[in-house]
Amino acid sequence: MSNDITSFTDPNNEDLEFSYYYIEDNGDKILVNWITLQESGDRIYLDLNLEGLCSETHTLEVNATDKCKNSVIQTFEINIVNDEPIVDPSNLLAGSTYTWEKNQEFSHIIGNPFIDDESDDELTFVLNQVVDGTLEDLPYIMSFEQETFTLKWNTYDLSDICDEVFHLRYTVSDRCGQSASVDFYVDFQTKQPIIIDGGIQDDTVSTEQVTYRVEYGKKFNDEDQETLTFDIYLLDDTNEEETIDNYHWITNIVEKENYQERYMDLNLNEQCDDVHNFIVYAKDGCNMQVRETFAITVVNNDPYIIDGASLKNGLYTGYYGQEFTLELGNVFADDDDDSVLTLTNLNSDDGSLPYYLNWDNTTFTLQANELMNSCEETYTLEYKLTDRCEQSVSHQLTLNFINQEPELIGQGVPDYTTEASKITMTIDYGQFFNDPDDSELNWEILKLNKSGDTVTNETIDETYWITDMNDEETYDKYYLDVTLSEQCDGVHYFHITVNDGCNEALVDEFSLTITNDAPTYNEGVLENQIIFSDEILNYQIPSNAFVDDIDTSFAYSFTVTNADVLEETDYNWISLDATTGDTFVGSVPELCDVEIEIEVTAEDSCTHTATGSFKITIKDTEAPIPSDEDIETQFVAPGEYFEMTLLNEWFVDPEQRELTLTVECIDETCNYPEWLSYDPESQLLSGTVPDDVCSETWCLQIVAEDPCHNKGYKPFSIHSHNNTFDDYEGNTLTYSAIRLTQNTEELPDWLSFNPDTRTFSGTVPEFRCKRHVIELRVFADDGCSGQEAYSDFMIIIKNAAPELINELEDQEEHGNHWFVFQIPPQTFADPDNDEVKYHLTIADMQEPNIPDWLEFDETTGIMQGITPDVCSRTYHFIVSGYDQCGSMWLESGDPWTYQIPEESIVDPLNDELTFTAQLYVPDQSPEQPLQLLAEDDNQESDENVEPTPESTLLPSWLEFDPQTRTFTGEPDCNGVYEIEIIATDKCGNQARDIFTLSVSDCEQHSPDYMTDILTWCSALGLLSQFFCGNF
Repeated sequence: MSNDITSFTDPNNEDLEFSYYYIEDNGDKILVNWITLQESGDRIYLDLNLEGLCSETHTLEVNATDKCKNSVIQTFEINIVNDEPIVDPSNLLAGSTYTWEKNQEFSHIIGNPFIDDESDDELTFVLNQVVDGTLEDLPYIMSFEQETFTLKWNTYDLSDICDEVFHLRYTVSDRCGQSASVDFYVDFQTKQPIIIDGGIQDDTVSTEQVTYRVEYGKKFNDEDQETLTFDIYLLDDTNEEETIDNYHWITNIVEKENYQERYMDLNLNEQCDDVHNFIVYAKDGCNMQVRETFAITVVNNDPYIIDGASLKNGLYTGYYGQEFTLELGNVFADDDDDSVLTLTNLNSDDGSLPYYLNWDNTTFTLQANELMNSCEETYTLEYKLTDRCEQSVSHQLTLNFINQEPELIGQGVPDYTTEASKITMTIDYGQFFNDPDDSELNWEILKLNKSGDTVTNETIDETYWITDMNDEETYDKYYLDVTLSEQCDGVHYFHITVNDGCNEALVDEFSLTITNDAPTYNEGVLENQIIFSDEILNYQIPSNAFVDDIDTSFAYSFTVTNADVLEETDYNWISLDATTGDTFVGSVPELCDVEIEIEVTAEDSCTHTATGSFKITIKDTEAPIPSDEDIETQFVAPGEYFEMTLLNEWFVDPEQRELTLTVECIDETCNYPEWLSYDPESQLLSGTVPDDVCSETWCLQIVAEDPCHNKGYKPFSIHSHNNTFDDYEGNTLTYSAIRLTQNTEELPDWLSFNPDTRTFSGTVPEFRCKRHVIELRVFADDGCSGQEAYSDFMIIIKNAAPELINELEDQEEHGNHWFVFQIPPQTFADPDNDEVKYHLTIADMQEPNIPDWLEFDETTGIMQGITPDVCSRTYHFIVSGYDQCGSMWLESGDPWTYQIPEESIVDPLNDELTFTAQLYVPDQSPEQPLQLLAEDDNQESDENVEPTPESTLLPSWLEFDPQTRTFTGEPDCNGVYEIEIIATDKCGNQARDIFTLSVSDCEQHSPDYMTDILTWCSALGLLSQFFCGNF
């Protein structure tokens, strides 16, 4: 769309410039991308792109401006109309109804029943369900495909959906939210279940069939292909429905997925003659059902006697005690029941059989298995088969049982001979009697006391050592329990009477002969006793010293068999305890090395005896006892003298006798040190440890011996070592090192530590002129318990002063002549390889400055100038070499002067500076010799003693003038000096610098770097350990 704006004219016929704005609702004027200003020839117009716009009114403003910036504005509106979609009048969807049966698939193309004149609109199609006038999502059984305009039925379980009409609304919407819709309906229909194949038929079955199956599921069908549910009831006599779950003989199988495979099993083996009426209800998910009734008639057969069976219906005779078996056989049958077979005693009120008769209804056998108290009995029995429906068949038989006389087996009870050592004995006399019919017998057994022709009786109950065991159920188990252990030698007689109660008594006799053996001594059980004077003897005879077949205790007595060689007082103090009778007791008198031989006699209850012997040895004293206090380990360094006095109070002698003390190795693995000697009179142990001992421990013991040569022992050890670290157990030590300074434990990059050789090594970097201190710690670990020892030390890196290598020769020159002399480069050498410069002074301390006629270059070392016109004059010059750090070499005895260059220390604010000088003392504690012994338990070095700070005063030969910043003096032999210069401004701010003076002819001349380190390390006792054992 375009809108021409050439309607503007200018009175001066000037060319106009045009612009436009879109006016928003809030009055803001903006440009929009759907409106452009176009020119075509003389025509000027607005081009509007209406694509994507909906029905709405827009306000525009056009501005025409001439070259003098005069302008005119015109405002106008543009009304845009977007057509709504409508329903196609020719479409038949609106108001139509579609029918769907449950068992059918449904898919219907409903198409696009709408028209939209706006061809560029993007349409949206939505299908909803209308419920009570409200739009809802489609039911879960339906889905809509917008691409194909198709309504489909989802494959869900439709069992919960019955006859129902769905009201659907089909809506289309364009991009501007304008819409149109049509309503239509879907009728969902279900069908009722039906009975097929003539339904369930009535039937008659015999219980002989055991199980009968009713397959009711096959007689029903659902045309909607839904799964049917069934309810089955048993109808009673009044046609009331009862659930079949109440009847255990009916099993309903309902878990089959296909309902047509469901059935009901009837267990007929519990049924008698009867008619059972059933009703079945088949129901679908919509509660539409159909029912069917049917009857099952059950027939039960009676038991009967098998044709040709041999019936036991006569008289049968048996004897008590003898085996009786009567096979009645399986003469009955029942075709359809598990019937019960019984044998009943008609002579008993309750029909039970006598207790000794046993009926086995599995083998159809009658047996007599127990003794009968009666002498003779007759029984009438009924043999009967009864089914579960109380229908039966039977026949009768008669039994007669007779009692027989008891009898002896063989010759009867034999005579017995035994030993009392057997302790107990069982005489099983019942086994020599028999009753043919196993009747219950009455027994009487008497002990006969015979004295010549006189015989008296006593019952077994009156004989304490004999017990008659006659309470067993069967007489062949009757026996006598005889306690032999209480009997001595003798013969005993017994009389037995047996009666079964129905016949005459049976009599028998037998004898018992008992012998008793003497006790015996177990050789070696009596142990020799060693006891000391003034002690109490208490020795009990071991219970196993003497052994008897019967007795466990004895009457003891004793004799001293070597009394003829002893004094009576040597043994008359020994006795047997009157209470126990088996314990030797007595108080030992003061005796010395006496041996007493004792013979012990043991007598049993039958006066039989046995003897055994042992010795009692009297010792005069006990060994000395070491005190509880341990002797501390003695430490001595290699090359040092050691002494130790042995003390008598280290031992206690029970007899308080004088002891002799000596020293020896604690065991055979110890080598007694050759350097150690002992004086028995003074009891002094002393000697000098060899210098070559690195680390060694001597394990010794003190021996205390009494006059009777009894000894006591007390261990101690001497330990010597020359190591930074040592381990008493000799464990291998593992070493490691860390850095203590700064914020890290790692060693500097230039320094490394080899734990195997215990060596530090590295190339020292350039630290310029400042003194540099590195604090290190070395650890030693024995690897046994996580314990470790450590040692701390420092590496001090400082600048070394140049050294004089070659003396300068004296120079001569004439007056008023040009003099030039250059100091040879090889005159001085700097250990740090620093560049050496030169300082020149005159030895005359009153006028230290060089004369005016002489010029001196400190860098090149060139002296030059025209000598004065004098007859003779000697100048004593002092040349000092100094490095970049100001470290300087001097010669002892020469006057020296040095002025600090004015430009060496500058104040940023040009404040006047005050100078002082002092000997440099580092902040770190002075190096101290280190002595550290590391055991398994981590012990640190001795307590750190705060060292006394070194003096900061300048040496006595050196003076400093703070006004001229000049050092003067004549050095003596005091070695190497580190001088610290301090410049202080008016606010107290300070700057510091250090330089070194080295005097050449001192013994302690300035060392090179490595010598300095080694000297320092040796002072700590550290590097010296490299040459001796564990570091």
